[in-house]
Amino acid sequence: MSRPRSTGASRDTTTPTDATGLGTTRARIVGARTGVLADAVVGVVRGSRAIGRGLARAGRRLSSVVTPLGWVIVVTIPAALALGYALGWLEFVAVGWAALVLA
Repeated sequence: MSRPRSTGASRDTTTPTDATGLGTTRARIVGARTGVLADAVVGVVRGSRAIGRGLARAGRRLSSVVTPLGWVIVVTIPAALALGYALGWLEFVAVGWAALVLA
């Protein structure tokens, strides 16, 4: 038995949905897909990256200024107020408001 011969046309192994070798951000995120949903995915990813960079920058600035005691006070405020009002304990409410005044 012999194998069927090729007609001479080479077959391209790259399909339209193959994103291998593509270097753009859009290609890395959604491949060769197009349409409104693909554009939305690209927009959401770019937006979340920008927000993440902004939050990281703000976090670095805050961490260089706020002391460890300040972070404890910042965490104490919502925790004490939430527990105080949820459980009805006036002591926690007082601690929460006092921490807010200190901040």
